[in-house]
Amino acid sequence: MTIASRSFTELRLENVHCAFGPFKALDGISLSIARGEFVALLGPSGCGKSTALNCIAGLQSLTSGRLWLDQQRIDGLRPEQRGFGMVFQNYALFPHMSVRNNVAFGLKMKGVARDIAERKVNEALALVRLLDHKTKLPGRLSGGQQQRVAIARAIVVEPPLVLMDEPLSNLDAKLRLEMRGEIRRIHNLLGSTTIYVTHDHDEALSLADRVIVLRDGMIRQVGSPEELYFRPARPDVAGFMGYRNILPCKVLSVSGEHARVEVAGAVLAANIVQYVQGTAAVVAVRPEDLIPTADGAISAAVESVEFRGQDFYGVALTRDKFPLFFRSKRRVSNGEMVTFGAAEDRVLLYSADSST
Repeated sequence: MTIASRSFTELRLENVHCAFGPFKALDGISLSIARGEFVALLGPSGCGKSTALNCIAGLQSLTSGRLWLDQQRIDGLRPEQRGFGMVFQNYALFPHMSVRNNVAFGLKMKGVARDIAERKVNEALALVRLLDHKTKLPGRLSGGQQQRVAIARAIVVEPPLVLMDEPLSNLDAKLRLEMRGEIRRIHNLLGSTTIYVTHDHDEALSLADRVIVLRDGMIRQVGSPEELYFRPARPDVAGFMGYRNILPCKVLSVSGEHARVEVAGAVLAANIVQYVQGTAAVVAVRPEDLIPTADGAISAAVESVEFRGQDFYGVALTRDKFPLFFRSKRRVSNGEMVTFGAAEDRVLLYSADSST
């Protein structure tokens, strides 16, 4: 294989700010990304993840701060001078060009000799398993195939970085799962460095080596998928990582990293993630960890329930009208009173003001 990602050691963002009038899209982002990493920028709409990607690509100017690729400062360079590969949400293919010509476009702009370009195009299309479709127009391809063309076009120029902005959001659920595997396979084969923007925590966890969670233009947590999944640092990060039950509680006692808390009129054991000052705090529990059980501590009335294959997922209301999102192996009915329990290591405790 002759296509390979060009070598570098590190991309650094130093105190990057990007403002649109009074709105701070990025508010002091500092980050280092090593060669070969697959990094996901994760967060809700408006958190700054796409702005960060566009600043790296050169499509958006910084208000202040610096971007470095090893010892070269790049924030003053035009996008084409940076030489990064970009994969957009809407594919951005030329509809009048064949697959082959779409993939060859970047090489043509660089003045690569025709025979070399043809070899590289064929290699890139073989990598994304579309060599047999190279004479087709994009309109004759499925959404997943069009996105693979976009990936081939991005990697054929051998960029030091491949930047992907929500590339799977326009695909159906089945195609998204298939394309996740394709994207990671290509990343591994090329030894490339990938920065991937997504609002889907399942995508980030399944693809990335490291996940950067953003909110309001600031980094809230950086860690491995396992760290983000099992030990989110703040309640807002926990909520975005699937801990749908974020409930106020009262701390009754603390012993090392463990605590007893009163929540929804019941006493639970919890793991302390952040040091708790005083008695006011919040707990975070995933729906799949809040389970109906005969000796459960929390009592609530089932409000709605839906079947999702092996399990039932639902919402129940406590006496104080707090919604509880839960999972059940057995069928439960609307209006049924159920007691819920959760293992101590799946109940995370945070300071009440730790989301700020």
